[in-house]
Amino acid sequence: MSDKIKGLFGGGEAEDTSQVDDREARRAARRAERKRLRELTADEHDFVNRYTSGNRTEGFSTEEAVSYLQRVRGEVPPEVLQRAAVATVQNLPADQRK
Repeated sequence: MSDKIKGLFGGGEAEDTSQVDDREARRAARRAERKRLRELTADEHDFVNRYTSGNRTEGFSTEEAVSYLQRVRGEVPPEVLQRAAVATVQNLPADQRK
C-alpha cells in the first residue's frame, strides 16, 4: 500500500507505462465520443435553423420535433431539457402559452 502511495507522489516505483497508455487511450476515446455527440448533423442544423428563424410554430412538423426531442433526451441532463422547455414556451406567442 505504501509503495502505491509513494508511486503517486513521485517516490517509490513508477506506474507501469502500459497502464498509463491504456488510460490515455480510454480518455482520448471518451473525449472523441463527447465531441461527436456535441456536433450536430446536417439535418439537425437544418431543424435548429428552421426553429430559430421565423415563426416558431411553422417550418417543422410535430413528429419531427418529437423525434429530435427523443433523440437528445438521453444525451443531456434533465436540467438542460427543463431550461430548453422554458425557453421554448417563452418564445411562443402569449395566446399559445397555456
